[in-house]
Amino acid sequence: SVNKENGNGALRYPVGLITRQEQGLSSYGGGSPLVSGNSYWGLSPHSFSNDFAYGYFVSTYGISGNYGVHRSYGVRPAVSLRTGIEYMSGDGSVDYPYVIDMDS
Repeated sequence: SVNKENGNGALRYPVGLITRQEQGLSSYGGGSPLVSGNSYWGLSPHSFSNDFAYGYFVSTYGISGNYGVHRSYGVRPAVSLRTGIEYMSGDGSVDYPYVIDMDS
């Protein structure tokens, strides 16, 4: 958390998990920025039924779905940029991280 009152204050920039709304705004398929080759959990819950929790995830193909939270999926950080901040380069990988223009 970037906030010391509600967290540890260890982050310089806010980072979280992708929400269901953000999943819906992204295009699906081969060109989707959600495609990672692995399924991963999002932040948004789906439902709670018969003492069992379900959450939204993103499949290996970038398609959103829901499943019981007992499933062993990973997580990926998501960063939302405010208006005027622009992406410059990178694909988000360890070898080629995203570069953004903070001076816009």
